[in-house]
Amino acid sequence: MPGELLLEATCRILGAWAILVGAGRLADAPRWADGGPLGRDLHRWQRSRWTRWQLFDALHNSRGLAVLGALQAMLGLWLLLAPRHPLLALIALGLTCAAQTLRGGGDGADKLALVVIAGCTLQSLGNALELPALTFAGVLWIGGHLTLAYATSGYSKLRHAVWRSGAAMRGALSSYAFGCGWAARLVRVDSAAKLLAWAVILPEVLFPFALLLPPEWLAAVLGLFLLFHLAIAAAMGLSTYPLAFAAAYPSTLILGQWLRVQLGIG
Repeated sequence: MPGELLLEATCRILGAWAILVGAGRLADAPRWADGGPLGRDLHRWQRSRWTRWQLFDALHNSRGLAVLGALQAMLGLWLLLAPRHPLLALIALGLTCAAQTLRGGGDGADKLALVVIAGCTLQSLGNALELPALTFAGVLWIGGHLTLAYATSGYSKLRHAVWRSGAAMRGALSSYAFGCGWAARLVRVDSAAKLLAWAVILPEVLFPFALLLPPEWLAAVLGLFLLFHLAIAAAMGLSTYPLAFAAAYPSTLILGQWLRVQLGIG
C-alpha cells in the first residue's frame, strides 16, 4: 500500500537522521566531562530541581551522552535497514530523544524529529492493530505539525520589520556561530538580503495552501523546501536539519491527498 511505503520511507530518513545525531553526540561526549567546557559541574550553579535529580547526573556527563549517542546510532541503523518492522525501534528512539530534550540539548530540528517519531509510532501501531483511524492520527500529527511550523514561522517573520527588510537574514548568515563567508558576502548587499528574506517568508506563509495542490505539485513544493533546508544546512553547518524536515514530508503528502478527497478537489 502507498501509505505503508511512505511510512517505510519516513523510517529510513529518520534512521539516517538518528545515525548522524548519534555520531555527533559520541564525538561531542568528551566536552561534557567534569572540568570540560560543558561539564555538569558548571551547571550546578543553577540549583534547579532538575539538576538535583539522579537522572540529570546520569545524562549530564560524557559517559551518559556517549551511551545516548550510541543507542541513537544503533536504532537509526535498525530503521534504515529494517523499516518494515519499526515499532520497537521508534519507541526506543523516541525515549532517547526525549531524554536528550530533557537534559537541555537539541534544537528545533531535533524537536521536529521527535514529533515525526511519535507520529510514525502511531502509524506503525495502527497498521499492526489494523486501526486506520490510529494510522491517520499519526499522519495528521506529523503533517499538521509541519504545516503549522512553516506557517507560523512565516507569519512571525512577516510581522517583524527586521525580517521584511532583510536585516535578520543578514544577521543570521553573518553570525559568528552559524554564518559562513560566501553567505555573509552575499547578504552584505541590501537588495540581496531583502530578496532572500522574502524568498523565505512567502513560501512559508503560503505553504498551507500547497496541501490542496495535486500530489505531483505538492511533491515538487516539498522538494523546493528541501533544497532550501539543504542550502541553510550548507550555509550554517546544520547537518541534521534537512533530514528532520524531510522525514515529515511523506505524511504531509498523504495529508494533502486526504484534504483533496474531503474537499472534492480533482
